[in-house]
This record gives sequence, structure tokens and C-alpha cells, in this order.
Amino acid sequence: MARDYLLIRKTIVDRDNNRMGIISRTTTNKEWPPVPNNVRVEEFSSNMLIFAHTGIDQNGFDFQLTSVDNPKTNFPRRFSNYAVTSGLPDYISRLYEATKDLGRIGNEEIPDC
Repeated sequence: MARDYLLIRKTIVDRDNNRMGIISRTTTNKEWPPVPNNVRVEEFSSNMLIFAHTGIDQNGFDFQLTSVDNPKTNFPRRFSNYAVTSGLPDYISRLYEATKDLGRIGNEEIPDC
């Protein structure tokens, strides 16, 4: 089942130190009711810190993302154990290698996935 997020975001830009932050939290609004047949996520928060290598308007940065939410479902322990011990570390490693490859692509158009 698809998940439905209604978020409010705040962006903080520190151009002097080439840093940015994006804070996201769930919110409610009567004008934006839950989408039918989806699960409205009522508990979610994320913080992203972005550290530009040279300048905020230049290519190249590192980031740190943390997020917490209530999935409104129960996962069997063996799945969560797998995710923590091998699935997630493997995903992060492959994501890291893919981003390094993007740096080598340069200005070539990146195909849609």
C-alpha cells in the first residue's frame, strides 16, 4: 500500500560556511486530506545536512540524512535483522559506488531509471 506524506519543511542556508540544512516534519491541514487507498504517515521527521565542497552553487557536496517515522506495520524480526546486518550496508555501499560513477559521467545525460 502506498504511503501519503504531508510535510512542512524549513531550509537553512549558511553561505559563509558552505552549509545548508533541510528539516522536514509531518503536519496536518484540512485542505489536504489523506489520499484514498493510501496510508497517511502521521509521524515522520528528517534532517538533512549538506556540506558543499567549494560553494553552495558549485558541484560537489557531502550530506548526512537522518529520518524517523512510524511505518504503521509490523515487520518480522528476521527481515529487520537482515536489513540491519546486510541489506542496508549493502545498499549504502552500492549507492556510494553509483554516486562515484556519476562524478565520472560529467556532463553526459543520465538515463532515467
